[in-house]
Amino acid sequence: MFGPGPGLAVRACPTHLFAGIATQARKIFGVSARQVHVDTTSFAVSGSYEIDEQQESEADVVAITYGYSRDHREDLKQWMLALATTKEGDIPLFLQPLDGNSSDKVTLASAVEALHEQLRTPDSDPNFFVADSGVYSKANMRRFNEAKIRWISRVPETSTQAKAVVEAAATRTEWHDSADGQTHWFTQTMTLPQGQERWVIVRTSQAEARVQATLRRQVEKTEHTWKQKLWHLSNQHFARRGLMCRAPWHAS
Repeated sequence: MFGPGPGLAVRACPTHLFAGIATQARKIFGVSARQVHVDTTSFAVSGSYEIDEQQESEADVVAITYGYSRDHREDLKQWMLALATTKEGDIPLFLQPLDGNSSDKVTLASAVEALHEQLRTPDSDPNFFVADSGVYSKANMRRFNEAKIRWISRVPETSTQAKAVVEAAATRTEWHDSADGQTHWFTQTMTLPQGQERWVIVRTSQAEARVQATLRRQVEKTEHTWKQKLWHLSNQHFARRGLMCRAPWHAS
C-alpha cells in the first residue's frame, strides 16, 4: 500500500512499481540493457498456507502450492519469482512473484514480452533477451519472431531437430576452434515452423571429459553388478550337473 499523502493509500502492483523504479535508476546511472537475462527461481516454505475464497479471487495474490522444486524439496509448498537482470552489473529490471506451480514455458515468455515493451524506445538500441531452455518452444519462438523480439536460448536436448543435428555433428570434420583449443563450434541455419533460427553447436574438452568419466562410472557399476551375480551363481550347489543349466538367472 502506498499513499500520496497522510491518510491516503492506494494499491500498487509490485511488478509495475518495480519496473518503474528500475527504469528510472537505469536511466540515471546509464546502465545498458542491450543484453537482458531472464530466469525464474522457487522459494520453499513451511506451513499450510491455505487460501480462502476471497484471496483466491484476487489476481495479485500468488498461490503458495506444490510444484517443481529447484531446492529438491518436493515435500514443501513454494512460490516462484521471475527476475530479469542486465548483463552489465546484474542490475534487476523486472520482478514478478508467481504461483508455486507456474510453468517456465508461460512465465518466461510473458516476462520477455513485458520487458520488450518496457525497454522499447525510438532511440534505444535493440535488446537481446537470454533465457534457458525453459522458454524454448515452437509457440513461444513464433510469438517472439512476430513481435520482432531478439532472443538467445538453448534448444532442449529432447527436440527431434536438436538430436538430428547433434548426431550429424559427430561425423563433422570442419569446426571453428578457440585460441586455446578447448572449445569447438559451428553454426547452422535452421528453417523451422516458427521461422528461421541460427543454431550454434558447441563441444568442449571439459564436456567430453565429463561424458567419458560418467561412461566409465556406468561401466564400472555394471561390471560390479555382473561380478556379484556371477559370484552368487558360482556359490550355488546343484544336485546334478543338468540342474545348473536350467537354473533361473535373472539379470537386469
